[in-house]
Amino acid sequence: MSLSAATDHSDLGFDLPAPIAGAQAWYGPSMSTSDEWVHAMSDADLVEIEAAMRPLVDAEKDIAKITKADFNLPRLAPKLAAIREEVMTGRGFALI
Repeated sequence: MSLSAATDHSDLGFDLPAPIAGAQAWYGPSMSTSDEWVHAMSDADLVEIEAAMRPLVDAEKDIAKITKADFNLPRLAPKLAAIREEVMTGRGFALI
């Protein structure tokens, strides 16, 4: 059976979406046996987050107005960017 035949249900009045492939195509059982989507923060990561947060808390900065420029994470930012990329273009989720 061809792919188009597998998704063509025009006789029923609808077509199924094309199959999903790549990192986005995962199944719960395979994720439950893998920890590649779990990202632990190190003590140094937490110290950096605390250092970025403290001046904002002390200044009572409105959380809705905090921007990336206000929250400087020079060492952690690349790690978070890689996790964001995984979420946006890869499997679609991560646990931090």
